[in-house]
Amino acid sequence: HFDAAALAFFDPNSVDLRDSAHDDNEPRRNIIAMTPGKVNIIFVVYVEHFTQDDKELIRIISARKADKREVKIYERNLSR
Repeated sequence: HFDAAALAFFDPNSVDLRDSAHDDNEPRRNIIAMTPGKVNIIFVVYVEHFTQDDKELIRIISARKADKREVKIYERNLSR
C-alpha cells in the first residue's frame, strides 16, 4: 500500500483535506487520489515536516482503498 500511497501525491486530481479529527499533536492531512495504472482510488493519511534547510518531508501514516463516500468526494472534484 505504501508504494501506491507515495504515488498519490502525483495525481493532479487528488483531493487534499485537513484531518481535524486527529490534529492534536501534529497537523495531519488526508489525500484521496487515483493510483497510476490502476482504477483504484486510495485514501492516505500523512503529515508534512520541514527540515532545518526547508526541505519538505512527507510521512505516510496509513493508506487504504477509499470507501464509497471518499470515492464520491474524488469524483465530485473531477467534475469541477
